[in-house]
Amino acid sequence: MGSTVLTISLLGALSVRCDGRPIALPQSKKTRALLAFLALSDAPVVRDRLVGLLWDIPDDPRAALRWSLSKIRAVIDDQEVKRVLANRQTVALDLSAVDVDLRRIRDMTAAGFDMADRAELGDAAEHLAEGFLAGLDLPDCPMFQAWASGERQAVARLRADIIAYLGDGPPRAGDADFAVTTMAETPLPADPMLGRPAVAVLPFDNMSGDTDQEYFADGITEDIITNLSYWRWFPVIARHSTFAFKGRPTDVVTVGRELAARYIVQGSVRRAGNRVRVGTQLIDAETGLHVWAQRYDREFDDVFALQDELTEQIVSHMEPELQRAERRRAEQKPPQNLDAWDLNLQALAHVHRARADDFAAAHRLLDDSMRLDPWSSQTYAIRAFCLYHQALLVWSSDPVGSSGTFLGAAETAVELDEDNWLARALLGMSVLWNRRNYEQAAAQIERAIALNPSSAMAHQFLGCVYSFDGRPAEAIGHLHAARRLNPHRESATLLLADLALAHLLLRDNDQAIAFAQQAIREFSGNIRAWQRLSAAYGNQERDAEAADALQNLLQRQRALTIDYIDATYPFRDAGDRALLVGGLQRAGWKQA
Repeated sequence: MGSTVLTISLLGALSVRCDGRPIALPQSKKTRALLAFLALSDAPVVRDRLVGLLWDIPDDPRAALRWSLSKIRAVIDDQEVKRVLANRQTVALDLSAVDVDLRRIRDMTAAGFDMADRAELGDAAEHLAEGFLAGLDLPDCPMFQAWASGERQAVARLRADIIAYLGDGPPRAGDADFAVTTMAETPLPADPMLGRPAVAVLPFDNMSGDTDQEYFADGITEDIITNLSYWRWFPVIARHSTFAFKGRPTDVVTVGRELAARYIVQGSVRRAGNRVRVGTQLIDAETGLHVWAQRYDREFDDVFALQDELTEQIVSHMEPELQRAERRRAEQKPPQNLDAWDLNLQALAHVHRARADDFAAAHRLLDDSMRLDPWSSQTYAIRAFCLYHQALLVWSSDPVGSSGTFLGAAETAVELDEDNWLARALLGMSVLWNRRNYEQAAAQIERAIALNPSSAMAHQFLGCVYSFDGRPAEAIGHLHAARRLNPHRESATLLLADLALAHLLLRDNDQAIAFAQQAIREFSGNIRAWQRLSAAYGNQERDAEAADALQNLLQRQRALTIDYIDATYPFRDAGDRALLVGGLQRAGWKQA
């Protein structure tokens, strides 16, 4: 390859050309994904970040990264120019003499559309219509998928902005008859995120007075962008757009307007000795008012473990605050102005209140939402979520009939969007209760966790599946992860009761009793906790305490039958069932 004109096209299918001639790309999709990621990176990327992006499973992911870099060198390096710049810590591409189509378009529009040639803008809009990295998806690499999704949204948004600016058909260079169609004529690419209120995470400020800490502040910012994207409730503005504001004085209302974001996340990092303080705040960009703020103090030991922990905590606390803010906004809208997004949020609010009349109201709102958008995976997922909570509510009176009610809605949600983590988590639970297929249930929920590692619900569901599948030791790890991630105090009682069951199955009755008692202190009406407390006391032959716990249980659940046990405790192993049933019998339960 001579040192001539090299071009990298990220719009449409990934391609590389030298002097206009196509260069064969490696067959490995991860290697092509790595090339695309580096082609859009504005600074050297830490190797561990690239490993986490694409190789978090192999035994030697760093070797996989080295292999892919060798394949990229064969494509873009030549005898005179070495474009892959790598050392032991970081990797970058020298793009000083390389034309990257998406970077060129962004550079052209960075100073404003008024400064660009209208014909070139028309060409750019046509090129952007091809989409970002068409056909290059890695479902098993959620961090890459989240990054690619953000870039696809940004490309669609930029194209829409250009079309809106050009208006009624500007000429394309070399073709006077060419006209760019209007927004009404050219719908944006199908994406479940578009049309929802966007969130922009601005670069966290390094307040340490030490430029060496800049990488930590930037890493926190990038990870929050990625982890917020996993939730899929809100589109998250891509890194390249928000990092344009790094080091600049920012007015959140102006930033929100420029980035088309309804919410702005700001933060700061301050290190003193071996202590680090991270502060973060969520701001309504339309009003400039604070929605939520939190401060985190930690020991600065393992930088990557610390970054992961802080990101996990920040995102798990921030996401429900975003939902609450949007629900309040939806509740203040006139009924005639509600769209599918608003209706779904109002339905969720009713589900969380979990009263019988709330469930009826939620279904009415979801019916209206489906009329507006009949192909919404999220609406079907919320329907399944509503039916799941209704099933819990009527377990005592209809244990068999309630277990399969949410299966159909969850299946439809997954069919409409394979990456809908909530739908997969609920599908896994329904498969467990309704079909007793433990492998399929675990696979669905494990996929949900891969799609959204910050979801307390998905970790709790997987803990349940593992407990009933005879794997209580594995269940405990996921249940504790759910406790760590769970910002909802009202659901803590359910997690504690699940931990009580896992310890009961491990024959650790002391821990089972402790967790069951803690669950009951959180909510005295938790019949599942009373069941496990009664059985644990019974298994320890603590007759008086077992009898008292059983009496409390039967006051709250008069119809405790063996059919109920078999319907709502789907044990794979008969020995696990015997631990629960035998403990209840020793407590004085007369099997019915």
